[in-house]
Amino acid sequence: MARYRWTIDPAGHGMTAGSFFMRPADMAKIGQLVLNGGVWNGKRIISKKWLDKSTKCDIPIQDASFMKTSQSNAGIPQPTYYGFYWYREVIKTSSGSYPVILASGNGGQYIMILESLDMVVVFTQGNYRSWKAKQAFDMMARYIVQAGK
Repeated sequence: MARYRWTIDPAGHGMTAGSFFMRPADMAKIGQLVLNGGVWNGKRIISKKWLDKSTKCDIPIQDASFMKTSQSNAGIPQPTYYGFYWYREVIKTSSGSYPVILASGNGGQYIMILESLDMVVVFTQGNYRSWKAKQAFDMMARYIVQAGK
């Protein structure tokens, strides 16, 4: 990644809540790196052990579901789990269930990794402070997982 911006707080620390800006192509590269188990162009970039630990996402978020918040009638809400800056949820439709690992950014920025479909999907939106930031989950259920089968 050559073009990005990371907001720094007064103490000199990178802020992690909606303050990192990158291009969608670079978001897709991160997703592909995770999908490939930490390998990029045949070279290990991230240890498999760390990647497995950081994307395990074994902390349930009580009463949370990205699909439910999306107000989609194409997907069936499932529980959401959190890990080390990653989430897991299942995109469940009437025709199947598709586990997804995702990174979520402010306003509807998402990196979604669907291992079962060998797919990375990136969304960029500007829906700040709105349920519409979750509409990506409706699009996933309605169109994308159906096309990926």
